[in-house]
Amino acid sequence: MVMRRHKMIACVAGLLLASVMCLFLSTNQSTYSDLGAALEEPTNARELYLEGTGITHLPSSIERLRRLRVLCIAEPALQALPPQVAGLTNLEELIITRSALSSFPVVVTRLQNLVKLEIQNTGISSLPPEIRELQRLEELNLPGNAISIVPNEIGELRHLRFLLLAGNPISNDDRQRIRELIPTAHIFFEQSGVEASR
Repeated sequence: MVMRRHKMIACVAGLLLASVMCLFLSTNQSTYSDLGAALEEPTNARELYLEGTGITHLPSSIERLRRLRVLCIAEPALQALPPQVAGLTNLEELIITRSALSSFPVVVTRLQNLVKLEIQNTGISSLPPEIRELQRLEELNLPGNAISIVPNEIGELRHLRFLLLAGNPISNDDRQRIRELIPTAHIFFEQSGVEASR
């Protein structure tokens, strides 16, 4: 397992972040126990990036990262998030890409400080009513999934400013309903970037 810890500087998708402690875990040969052991120590990490470790589930030791602000996961075999994720009470940004998720991980709705949630290129087909619990959420990016059901409860996200649903089989009627539920948000149903609301 390759582990690299950096203080003061990190780069994610070209964005320079200053004054942070980051943990990068990446390899094609790690095991679930290896990852669990790796997460036992860095309790002060503010950011965690997992890519290509081959895991199907996050270890329960993830809850030790109480100061975590950003969690980025690019794990094609990832099938679920454990209940212990709810212990990441300071998490503000969660990004999950290219995973094997088949349903929306409801445990995410217990992350009360979440400001940005991105889940893309998975098999999830609907959002749960519990999405309304994310009262601080400002940005919800869900491109490239199989989402056809968006509950009315999304209208209770009073701080939501951006909603990306490109690449999902959402009917025209539902698109109109979503626009009416969150009229102040910028909503995108197409990758072209043509705004569908406001």
